[in-house]
Amino acid sequence: MSEIISSITQALNIHLNINQSIIINKRSIYFSLEKTTTEFLPNRTINQINLPSIFNLSVEPNAIVLLRVCLIYFIERLFT
Repeated sequence: MSEIISSITQALNIHLNINQSIIINKRSIYFSLEKTTTEFLPNRTINQINLPSIFNLSVEPNAIVLLRVCLIYFIERLFT
């Protein structure tokens, strides 16, 4: 499953500019991908996830980063 998510991320990343995002919200999956820079990460809320004000990132200032949230819901089907 992680290989599929990684492939989807790579394919969608090509179409994103900085500070743009793509959200797929369906019955069985929630997928969010955002391209931003490290400058905009501190004190930020992304999909109800609060990011801390201080990051210990070993990247250059204003480096481009991808933020990905993926939730997969397994819905049990009942057959009668």
